[in-house]
Amino acid sequence: MNVSLTPELEAFVELTVKSGRYASASEAVREGLRMLEEREAKFLRLKRDIEIGLSSGDAEEGSFSALAGRLRSEWDREQAALTAGAAARTAAE
Repeated sequence: MNVSLTPELEAFVELTVKSGRYASASEAVREGLRMLEEREAKFLRLKRDIEIGLSSGDAEEGSFSALAGRLRSEWDREQAALTAGAAARTAAE
């Protein structure tokens, strides 16, 4: 696969390689794509959660702290799964 970059993006990739952060342009681009993949996954989860919330009807009374705790636990589980997936892909390279 060949990918065309703007001169600015090409210069940025070259700069990151020259800095020693990445060993090659391919490695730098793969990292950028991994970040994009994670961002898209977060966006899709947020979109899904908004759709679920909007279709769930009127809010019920309850404890905000209980809700916040439940949401935080769900978020932590999802972040751990994303991190594990990214680590597995990196290890496979």
